[in-house]
Amino acid sequence: MKNAIRATAAPLHIVVVHNTTQQDITATLSCITEGAGYPNTVSVVDIAGDAPSRAFLHSAYEAGIVRNLVTVLTPQPPAVPVLQILGTVEAPYAFVMHSGMLFHTSGWLADMLGSMLNSRAPALACFAAAKENGTDAATAPRCEAVVSPNALSSMLCDAGAAVLATRHALERLDIFSLRGLTGLSPDTLHSADIAARETRRQAVQNLQ
Repeated sequence: MKNAIRATAAPLHIVVVHNTTQQDITATLSCITEGAGYPNTVSVVDIAGDAPSRAFLHSAYEAGIVRNLVTVLTPQPPAVPVLQILGTVEAPYAFVMHSGMLFHTSGWLADMLGSMLNSRAPALACFAAAKENGTDAATAPRCEAVVSPNALSSMLCDAGAAVLATRHALERLDIFSLRGLTGLSPDTLHSADIAARETRRQAVQNLQ
């Protein structure tokens, strides 16, 4: 992998997994910059491997649209670079989506975050809603609470849904701490939290 890591803290960390076309990643980044409605830092995991995508993402990185860029040079499961990049940015919330996924309503990310906080869910799986009848009218994305650590882990690399999760939820996954999402108070510091923070610190050092 080739890594370009520039941001290590953010109010919300968006990870875009790119494995389609340059047109798809262009549209998805525009969707984020023009309509998210919540401050964020964008990281991209490029596993597409085509020259147009790499050239575009390099330009987006140089322009500051993409703050962190991981380019996968050899075939490997997408979970590996996705989980690595998730661990490099200290953010209370993370949002994982795939290139070609578009959300049409203004302030869509702020709305999703509000829904997650109001429902007290550790994570949401969100599905993009298409514009109705080819017009500019758009419906809000459909979101469902995710409470199972196994479901959350598998959804992080599922191109069918975007996932919004708290840092606490991610720290309860095997990728950080071998803990589940339930059974421990999010306000109680324990060895899993300490181990997760050490994992992130080491990941940042390894990628820089």
